Amino acid sequence: MIKLSKRLQSVADLVDKESNVLADIGCDHALLDIYLLQSSKIKKAYACDITKGALNQAKINIKKYNIKSIITVLSDGFSNLKDEYNIDTVVISGMGSSKILEILCNKNNLNSIKTIIIQSNNNAKKVRKHLTKIGYFIEKDDIVKDHDLLYITTKYVFNQNKNSNFEINNIRKEVLKNPLYKEYINNIISKNNNIIRKLPAKQMLKKLKLIFNNYKLKRMINK
Repeated sequence: MIKLSKRLQSVADLVDKESNVLADIGCDHALLDIYLLQSSKIKKAYACDITKGALNQAKINIKKYNIKSIITVLSDGFSNLKDEYNIDTVVISGMGSSKILEILCNKNNLNSIKTIIIQSNNNAKKVRKHLTKIGYFIEKDDIVKDHDLLYITTKYVFNQNKNSNFEINNIRKEVLKNPLYKEYINNIISKNNNIIRKLPAKQMLKKLKLIFNNYKLKRMINK
């Protein structure tokens, strides 16, 4: 069985064992899909990417590991995925929140998809707000460090449960105990401080908002 990076392993760990058909949006090398099939977590995968180069690399890996149940699809998000594929699980990782939201908002009917696993490179709050607004429940968060970078992976399931405002705007409370979370928050505070220092005086309101946000973040990790 192939060995995944810590970043991709955190995604794989959130895929349900009983998943049937997975769409990996922005699959890159398709190693995640290969691993999930090798470990019998899924029965079939659609490895999707917007570039032919990435799909060619995916095809090389699929052939190398002799996996028969991965279909590569040249697709911008969901654009070339069909309803008859019966996809029940979607993974989107390695992108910024703006691109992830663009992909999610261009899907006409997400209700047929039971599980969505997101690993956003930035501003995950926007994604959390969007998916919980349209009926998805944040079931689990995970935080992992890979090559000195911190990643938060989130599993959303379509059901009637509701998350608290804290969970939507921040993270599920059980992750607060993870020492990596404190490091993650301190990184955000540091980035905010850099922005504050560079903002001109005429943008005082934006400065004050960032200062107040940092105050709330510090309180959260020092409780």
